[in-house]
Amino acid sequence: MSTEAERQSIGRIFYRFVAALLCSSFVVYLAGNAKPPCDACGREHGWPLVYYRESGLIGDPHWVWTGLIADTTLCFLASMVFTLLWSMAAQFAKARVE
Repeated sequence: MSTEAERQSIGRIFYRFVAALLCSSFVVYLAGNAKPPCDACGREHGWPLVYYRESGLIGDPHWVWTGLIADTTLCFLASMVFTLLWSMAAQFAKARVE
């Protein structure tokens, strides 16, 4: 059984994780799609690894699954690190107030 304070603490950490996940996903999306399009050649999406290739004059567009999985894993890992740092900063700030 957990107390109400423990449930609120877990809820705060969950919301911090979701916020960090959204922010890191947005940064990875912007970094991967910031390249200017090329009319004659294919365009690659993704950073640091390509997860989608648009077709140019020749070829079909396709997903690069290894890049998609790696970029998704990067977002989750970055979110975990940001959540940990955010929680540590919140505890530090709370300790300074008390």
